[in-house]
Amino acid sequence: MIIKKNFFKLFFFLYFSSLSAQEVVIVNSTTKEEIPYVAIQYTKNIGVYTNNRGRFHLLKSKSEHIKIYHIGYNDTIIKCSLVRDTIFFKKKIEILDEIKIFSVKSKEKLIGYYKKRVSLFWSLKEKTELATLIKYKKNKRRTIIKKILIPINKMHLRSNNGKVIESYPNFSSLFRFNIYSNEEGKPGIRLLNKPLIIECNQNSPNILEIDISKDIINLPKEGVFVGIEMIGMLDVKGEILLSEKNEMILPTFKFTDKKKNNISSTTYIKTTFNGNKWKNTKEYNGKVKHLSNYNMALSLLIKTYKNKVR
Repeated sequence: MIIKKNFFKLFFFLYFSSLSAQEVVIVNSTTKEEIPYVAIQYTKNIGVYTNNRGRFHLLKSKSEHIKIYHIGYNDTIIKCSLVRDTIFFKKKIEILDEIKIFSVKSKEKLIGYYKKRVSLFWSLKEKTELATLIKYKKNKRRTIIKKILIPINKMHLRSNNGKVIESYPNFSSLFRFNIYSNEEGKPGIRLLNKPLIIECNQNSPNILEIDISKDIINLPKEGVFVGIEMIGMLDVKGEILLSEKNEMILPTFKFTDKKKNNISSTTYIKTTFNGNKWKNTKEYNGKVKHLSNYNMALSLLIKTYKNKVR
């Protein structure tokens, strides 16, 4: 009976929502290409993403205005009553500093934690983001980040009559990588000019390698934050699913409490639609205070130039 009641509640919610919902597509104002996974914010803590075809259902009852934002585009606030079937989203015009390399002498090095013993797995809820600082204390020269390496776990845990049961189910989920500057110990400005969206499933490698060498992201002395923003689970058509409360979304991300002498780290978390309110993992869950000792077990492949680079 509980299943039936929940089913009918969901049916009527979706039915009446569809009567008042308006399908809108967001496109690049220049190329007219559809833009997938744009963030649409109604009010504080309430928002959705466009799907893989740049579409979403506008619910005017949620707010008088919507704010839309996406990496590489200008944040835009629009009055709901003015929205038609298409929103033309304007791309940022950015002038990048020219980089000149006066010597080809360089050295690659892998820094971070992914080879350390992992003792915690973090299940990241949809519309939530984790960000871990990597500060390389030995960094005294011009250093470029080539790759981000993040180990993942594809095992699902559930309790049955007091026993913990392990399984490796099929899944499909979507998340976005972000890189932030370090602003007084917290994630600051986004450093990427384009979205890095990863679709992950049971066949994905156990260590995700994200090549950002073409973006030319510096690793300064104060370090950078590497963020993972969970967009959500996907159905067979690539549409974003609404997960149930407390449902574990795979993959989970590996954390370690092991330290390295030359690396300084701290981890923050926030929900996507609450502005820029980052919380330390200790603040996020006061009942588990030891979480502040753990950081995401990520690593960076860096390239350090021996001579001047500007």
